Amino acid sequence: MKLFQNEKNLLKGYEALKQNKFKNILHLRSLIEEKFKVKKNIFIFSHLIKNIDYEDFLKNIKSNFIYENLNYNFNKKLLLSLTGKKFDFAMPTELNLLIKNENYTVSIFNNIFWKFFLIKHIVKQYLKVIYKIRLILNKDYRHTQIKS
Repeated sequence: MKLFQNEKNLLKGYEALKQNKFKNILHLRSLIEEKFKVKKNIFIFSHLIKNIDYEDFLKNIKSNFIYENLNYNFNKKLLLSLTGKKFDFAMPTELNLLIKNENYTVSIFNNIFWKFFLIKHIVKQYLKVIYKIRLILNKDYRHTQIKS
């Protein structure tokens, strides 16, 4: 049975991990969790996010980042990078430098991919809010027509 090329490369990545040529993925993930920082933007925090302690806000952002990004696809890209391919995954510049310092080859486009990811995420959340407001307005409109 012939495996696809990516699966072959994943197997090569697992073999490289077994031979301890590189630091393992768990070590790298824990380093990212430890070093991940959110730049403090007082204007956004003070005007958009009220009644939340800043430290609690940062913990929430950090845990959300870890949950959303350090997943199967992250592990897969790291394993593929062990076979000589570049690590091409949307990450902030600071984390790309951290991964590069751990002897992984990092794509120069990761920061651009990260910015596109952020824009996509913001637009998606914005559209969800508009959709919910529209549903509420339609519901109220129908409710007032029934009473008339």
